[in-house]
Amino acid sequence: MTKLNPSGSALVYSTYLGAGDEGFSIALNASGEAYVIGISGSPDFPTTAGAFDTSFNGGDYDAFVTSSIHLVLPWCTLLSWEEARLMMDSALH
Repeated sequence: MTKLNPSGSALVYSTYLGAGDEGFSIALNASGEAYVIGISGSPDFPTTAGAFDTSFNGGDYDAFVTSSIHLVLPWCTLLSWEEARLMMDSALH
């Protein structure tokens, strides 16, 4: 995930997810903070303290929601497929 300044001439921040992770949807809030919804097959996907779900739930993949702001991971949680679908629907409407 990369954010450029409004003119596209300078990098504001940039970060990436792990090799087994795929982001499917990105939404921005009014402050321009990006939220990514996707899937991870990694049993050690990094979640943050107090996250809704901090452990890999088995199967091939878990869904995740994360927010990255200026190379900091303020929060990240794992979700079931149904929870992720509801989040994607909510982010897009």
